[in-house]
Amino acid sequence: MKSILYLHVGHNKTGTSWLQMALRENADALAQAGLAYPILEGIGNEQGAEISQGNGLWLATGPAGELDLRLRMIARAAGPAGAVLSSEQFFPQLTQQHDDPAVLLRAARAAGFGGIEILLFIRNPVGHAASLWQQYLKTSGGTGPIEAFFAKYSVPELVARFLDRLMPIDGIGLTCLSYDRHRHDMLAPLRTWLGLSATTLTPPSAPTINRGMTRGELALQVALNRQIGRAGRILVHDTLCVELPELSPDRIYPDPECQRAMCDRLAPTLARVNAHLSEGERYRPDIDPTPDSAGDTPLTFSPEQIDLIGAALGGEILRLRQALSVRKLLQEGPCRSDQ
Repeated sequence: MKSILYLHVGHNKTGTSWLQMALRENADALAQAGLAYPILEGIGNEQGAEISQGNGLWLATGPAGELDLRLRMIARAAGPAGAVLSSEQFFPQLTQQHDDPAVLLRAARAAGFGGIEILLFIRNPVGHAASLWQQYLKTSGGTGPIEAFFAKYSVPELVARFLDRLMPIDGIGLTCLSYDRHRHDMLAPLRTWLGLSATTLTPPSAPTINRGMTRGELALQVALNRQIGRAGRILVHDTLCVELPELSPDRIYPDPECQRAMCDRLAPTLARVNAHLSEGERYRPDIDPTPDSAGDTPLTFSPEQIDLIGAALGGEILRLRQALSVRKLLQEGPCRSDQ
């Protein structure tokens, strides 16, 4: 049998960073089963980063004219059973960018792969929209309220388009699973998808990656975003969420009516996707009927959070002062030796 190209495509906020760390740390176990998780020079950006973008980013975002070349490089690094690539960028590329997603299959076969297997995790709309809104604040400099985000949330429509485009292609196998169902044991479906029922995969060394925010962190993030935009991620996302991964995030949802309005708007799309899925993997309208009454409570920070905030802000102030000093010296020019 020819080897298989396994693509884990996300989508975002469905445990992707956790799975990528698990794949990276289980590379030896995968190799013993004949599968490679290639991280070579020029392939992937996973050189130890806890929150990475996966070893598939290089292929997912490469120029169309280099697709054949890059797949041949990956095929040379593959094991007898195939190669495993992971990147959330495969999802938008295959959903929106490629005019003909079968181009990827033809290029993979030309490189020596017998076919492609794709793993996609989806997430119930309310939980996903709330998590995606936080990510928008943390990494994109957003300041908009969660209610406005819920009014525009449309990821299930992209999932429906993805399924419509990929499922009819003979030679591409598509596994679509519910993150909500598997979030507490994601290694089990990963093993099944890879055909590794007899292979032991161990959980990654970091049990929690890219956690949600507390209310205090969220308020601080929004205030920073209003002043400095995306640069505000340095403090909350890159410091607090990474250095304090086990801190319990707060439950931050909009009013139940806002949740219900979003689910009602998406109902036809959810049904369209669910028609392709088994009962246990389908979308469910995860409306939380409990009003969120914690919004009026005082915002707090733990001593550990305060220490990190002080260190991050102090370090950035010191760096800027040093940069200004260097700039001032350069503007003044070199000192004359005869003065």
